[in-house]
Amino acid sequence: MILKFFSGKKQLIKVILPIIFFLFLFLKTVYFKSPNVLSNPSVQTEFDNYTASLVTSSLSNDTLSMHFYIANANDFFQTDFPQSLGNFSLKDMKESQTDCIKQINTLKKFDYKSLSKSRQITYDILLSHFQTELDFGDLCEYYDCLSPTTGIQAQLPILLSEYEFYSEKDIKNYFLLLKTVPDFFDSIINFESEKIDNKTFMSKSNCESIIAQCLSLINDSSNKNNLLIETFNSRLKKCKFLSDKTVTAYLNLNEDYVNNYVLSSYKKLADKLSLFNSSYYINKDLEYYTLADSKQGKAYYEYLVSSKTGSTKTVSELKARIQSQIAADMTQVSSLFTSNPELESQFYNSTSTTITEPTDILKDLKDKINNPDSSFYEICKLDSIKYDLKYVEPSLQDYLSPAFYLSPPIDMPDKNTIYVNKSDKFKNQDLYTTLAHEGFPGHLYQNHVFSTTNPSAIRYLLNFGGYTEGWATYAEFLSYSYEVSNPSLAKALSCSASFSLGLYSLVDIGVNYEGWTPEDTKVFLKHYGFSQPDIQTEIYNSVTESPANYLQYYVGYLEITELKNLYLQNHSQKNALRDFHSFLLKFGPAPFDVIKKWML
Repeated sequence: MILKFFSGKKQLIKVILPIIFFLFLFLKTVYFKSPNVLSNPSVQTEFDNYTASLVTSSLSNDTLSMHFYIANANDFFQTDFPQSLGNFSLKDMKESQTDCIKQINTLKKFDYKSLSKSRQITYDILLSHFQTELDFGDLCEYYDCLSPTTGIQAQLPILLSEYEFYSEKDIKNYFLLLKTVPDFFDSIINFESEKIDNKTFMSKSNCESIIAQCLSLINDSSNKNNLLIETFNSRLKKCKFLSDKTVTAYLNLNEDYVNNYVLSSYKKLADKLSLFNSSYYINKDLEYYTLADSKQGKAYYEYLVSSKTGSTKTVSELKARIQSQIAADMTQVSSLFTSNPELESQFYNSTSTTITEPTDILKDLKDKINNPDSSFYEICKLDSIKYDLKYVEPSLQDYLSPAFYLSPPIDMPDKNTIYVNKSDKFKNQDLYTTLAHEGFPGHLYQNHVFSTTNPSAIRYLLNFGGYTEGWATYAEFLSYSYEVSNPSLAKALSCSASFSLGLYSLVDIGVNYEGWTPEDTKVFLKHYGFSQPDIQTEIYNSVTESPANYLQYYVGYLEITELKNLYLQNHSQKNALRDFHSFLLKFGPAPFDVIKKWML
């Protein structure tokens, strides 16, 4: 998996994890011929050809992802690719290690010093990426393609419902994709069977949640509420290039394909998982299975942390750093309350901003960072940032976060979209900081600034969640100073948000790396004031179903903070913070050691 398209902001109590697209690293790759002699003027072209081959080989194996990355695939690639969702195979996954070694060897044939600066940066990022992924080949049987929130079975309906129809050919390709779902799900079932043989199958509670989710999708369809039918209908009606007769034909065809290819596959998956669940969990000791309970589970967690966060720190070092930040946040809030007794009452009774409409919030955030005193002033021309604000359709509200950002295709950079979920369950969500996370100066702003540097296409495909989610978290915490006029209250709110996310990150490490039981987790959370049993259980379940996810956000935030502090120590000019923000945003997603190297 090498890239994300959606970014959904987590809630800190009612846990909603981000929606992420899947692109499979372990799929067989077709490489351009490796260059033999590179110490010549053509080295730049050779390197560009090499990175272009990576883009082609990655996206051609998953044409669903290709459609989200590239709107006009034929123009971009000058060729057609068979429609495919990919394939799960433990054998291919294991061979990914050999593929990574081939890529590293290919990279090392280039004359690094002859490359331009931007290509040297891409080289460093690719080398770091492939070196990190080397570990995956030995641990791939632990990979979770299914999980209650971020698993493929949860994401696929959402991805299909967001599939844009730019032309009639896109509609035909969409139907071809639907026809591949049965084979795709069969490969998932075979993969889960292999996980059982390797004793790395998911926890009982996760399995039961996934079964219930599959059955819910099927039941919705029987009640004529299936989101793949509802959203298809609304998308098709926007296609002005179709006749009424053609629209009617496609509507009927879609209903047929959804029932015969998609829902039948979900039914088969539910039946197989029920069989696996009943046979695998005869031994009740496995009911609360986590990574820490298995032979190489801790090694896999170390790989996940490294891959997701982009940090070179060990898990133990990260735990110590998180503990230190939690203590600092608690001390800061206590100090603020002590120095201003009225602040505590304001903190607990804060109604935040009076701006409630998403359009107005985004405008206010945009104005705040466009202020001459802002540390983002003139980093880019804000008027050039185009985006659409949309609301999640009712049929999707139960599946999605309170808000999320959908990044544009590479060849349509202005097609940014921010979605807001108007579900009643999010009515107490602080929409202001949520939209700062997704919009300004979060994901939308970061993605736009990076795109102005005209990066290589491969840079868009490489996923460094620590950077992207770390930046959005950094922006979210910063936005409290935009939301409330009292600097002390803003600081207290920011520290509280940091404390909560840090606490959940410690639970993530405790459960998946140190082997905490549900009871251990409850004792830990109760010590910090989280005494509600339902919240304790929800936090425990969220870290078992998506290990290292919280660290992606929080460690990313901490690493960015450390880079900022290091930069400011070495630069004392008036606009040093603005210069740091400009450097980091224009550098783009990357492992933090690579960013640090070039920053220094």
